[in-house]
Amino acid sequence: MNLELLGEFERAVRSRNPLLASKFQPGLPLAAVRRALTSAKVTGETDPLLTLYAWRNGHTLDFELRRSRKGLFPGKPFYFPSLEMSIGHFGHFTEAARTHPQISEAAGRYFPVFWDGSNRWFGIDVQTSHHYRVMIMDLKAPQPFAEAYSSMDELITEGIRANKENRPLTACISGRHNLG
Repeated sequence: MNLELLGEFERAVRSRNPLLASKFQPGLPLAAVRRALTSAKVTGETDPLLTLYAWRNGHTLDFELRRSRKGLFPGKPFYFPSLEMSIGHFGHFTEAARTHPQISEAAGRYFPVFWDGSNRWFGIDVQTSHHYRVMIMDLKAPQPFAEAYSSMDELITEGIRANKENRPLTACISGRHNLG
């Protein structure tokens, strides 16, 4: 994932959803992102996370934005939480897996980056053998994990298309993920 692709994504989001784009927080220094990930015991293929949070540290999720019901992509709203909030949810997956074994697959493996404000996430698989694939995680579904995109680049490219065409992400309308 590169900053040029993320810049194009931001322009597409800004064009369709200027309110959300106005809430983007500045990116964090790479050293700060590395330190936070290391402190949270996020290991493996973290390069996309470094790039993503150096670009922007999520966006402010306030009442005005939630009320607009418009997220990063057309269709079901997904938001981009700060690194701190995503790290909190990453740790929560490990804690929750102790009493909910159906989500143990996520523990220490899927780093949540885009959130629907409830129980669904797009998360990056940081396990080294999967090279950054993006999973849809629905922690209340009988089968909570499904591959949505082969990489973060593919999701961001699809997000650009979705915003330009004002149409939902393909992964969200395919019927497999029930995120329409």
